[in-house]
Amino acid sequence: MLTFLPSASEPTRAAAEAFVDAWQAGQATVDQQTSGSTGTPKSIAIERTRMEASADATAQALGLQTGRQALICLSADYIGGKMALVRGLRLGWDLYVAEPGAYALADWDLPHAPYHASLVPLQLEATLAEADLRRRLQGMHSVLIGGAPLSPGLEAACRGMAGVALYHTFGMTETVSHVALRRLNGPEASDWFTLLPGHQARTDAEGCLAVCGPTTGGQWVQTKDQVGLEGDRFRWLGRADFTINTGGVKLQPEGLEAELAPLLEAFGLPAAFYLIGRPDERLGQAVTLVLEQPTPLPEAEAEYLLRYLAERLPRFHAPRRVEAVAQLPRTPTGKIKRG
Repeated sequence: MLTFLPSASEPTRAAAEAFVDAWQAGQATVDQQTSGSTGTPKSIAIERTRMEASADATAQALGLQTGRQALICLSADYIGGKMALVRGLRLGWDLYVAEPGAYALADWDLPHAPYHASLVPLQLEATLAEADLRRRLQGMHSVLIGGAPLSPGLEAACRGMAGVALYHTFGMTETVSHVALRRLNGPEASDWFTLLPGHQARTDAEGCLAVCGPTTGGQWVQTKDQVGLEGDRFRWLGRADFTINTGGVKLQPEGLEAELAPLLEAFGLPAAFYLIGRPDERLGQAVTLVLEQPTPLPEAEAEYLLRYLAERLPRFHAPRRVEAVAQLPRTPTGKIKRG
């Protein structure tokens, strides 16, 4: 059963209804735009059997039960929202659709917590910041979190959560949303992703992950994600296409950003930032800190910041330049676009 909560806008309702109607009519393929994780963004046709395989593998991995109630607060225009609906349809759940905003869990108006939901990090962060919503989250069976990386602070907040099982997802449109999960809280919390049942993985010469299984139609899907692979699990290191080569030393900015975040917070700078390599005559690329703030730092403050970071980070890890932009570009799920 599909129920719309009061917050659901007309476009949100129309997208969910159109997808569910087509699915229940037996639609064999679903057209979906890719995000560019494996190459140039493009429209692909995803077979129904692959979506069913993804839903079934997730249900098996999480121990999901049939006949429950779930909150749907991701847009059905994207693969994550579509798969949230498919999982519910496969398991015979009552699906309550909310507007995919930051405080979607506040729209839940039943006396008990939803059994399951999928959230993007921005929604999870907003939920944890409100005591009532946090308690509601703790009453849930499980939550999938994907669409963007987790900040170190948000991951730390997840580790202290009791009750609900929180899972960080790894995947893309080509793998029909996630193909691996890692637990964020409880005794099973880990930095390592575990592949969904029935899947296998390998790496290429650059250490980039390729996956194969029911969600890929038995075909190998090559990514640009560099990982440390051990059997059916892997630790994500960063994107090969974001690698910074500074003085012959290759660095993954995502790992450096985790080191940098608490230092910038202590310095009193905004949380939104990223690292990128800028052309440099001597080094090839210089590690450059890009901050989200309305005006550039005064030259003296910028120089002091760079010295402050250099004194606290390993050699080559500290930024050599700092830039400011009024607003960092983001994807619909809140992921920062490097540029």
